[in-house]
Amino acid sequence: MPTCVECGVEAPRESMFGAAGDLRCPQCADRRRQVYAPPVRRRLRVDGHVTKAILAAAVLAFLGDWAIPGFNNPNDPERIPTPYELLGAQPLQVWDGEVWRLATSSLIHGGVLHLLFNGYWLWRFGPPIEAWMGRLLYVPFVALLASTSAAAEMLADPSSSIGLSGVVYGMFGLLFALRRQKDFAAALMDPSTVQLMIGWFFLCILLTASDLMPIANFAHAGGAALGYAFGRGWLQRSRIPLTAAVVAAALCVTAAATYMPWDYSFCKFRAYKSFLANDHEGVRLWQQRAAKAWNSQDPAPRPLEDQDDL
Repeated sequence: MPTCVECGVEAPRESMFGAAGDLRCPQCADRRRQVYAPPVRRRLRVDGHVTKAILAAAVLAFLGDWAIPGFNNPNDPERIPTPYELLGAQPLQVWDGEVWRLATSSLIHGGVLHLLFNGYWLWRFGPPIEAWMGRLLYVPFVALLASTSAAAEMLADPSSSIGLSGVVYGMFGLLFALRRQKDFAAALMDPSTVQLMIGWFFLCILLTASDLMPIANFAHAGGAALGYAFGRGWLQRSRIPLTAAVVAAALCVTAAATYMPWDYSFCKFRAYKSFLANDHEGVRLWQQRAAKAWNSQDPAPRPLEDQDDL
């Protein structure tokens, strides 16, 4: 009988493994056999600490806007400012250099339902994205979504947009772009969620067009476009230059909202600032631009209250 080349045990040929001259008994063959084990997928550790902090800040801002006015005397020059006054993105304040308000205005909400709706979807979309990106990337990503969506709304209609809906639609756009390559995105982008988010988007446009409810539709569109573009760029082989280009484009949109020489209200604001600086030539120039903007915009824009004396 043949013998095992490793342990020397004799065994019938039919129970041995290997070619002639390299036979092994079943015990030695088992020790050398490589057992296949499928690769273990890394599971996302979803804790959502940053998302929880954003939600907590939004809730505190809402409570502050509700409670603080009751403690204030309207005629007191040292009254406590409300979160809306501190964080809201009023055009005059943004044009005066307080660009950070474009991001912080997302923490302000106009009512309980507004806060609950945005908070629910942020809670659904935020923690998985936070786990996938990591906190160091997630924080600037959310800030970019907030500022770009608010800037898109201001470019379309110089007014103050509030709420996290631009951020929520930015996350929706990102998840929709990743749904075919990332399991966590596919799980979140089930057909009912996609239909609801798209349906609500067009319903908001209808409500605004019919004057039933003013909604920042350009903020929704701007956030969704940025999130989708970021996700598509991240999936490409040259992800770094593509995502950098998306971020640069978003920063350009934000910068454009701070300098709008085609807009009547912006021109009147700059004329007022020139007047305060005793720049008579600047006042004349911006008054001329304001007149051109007034004639070119249909319907004619409503002057901002702070500029009525110009």
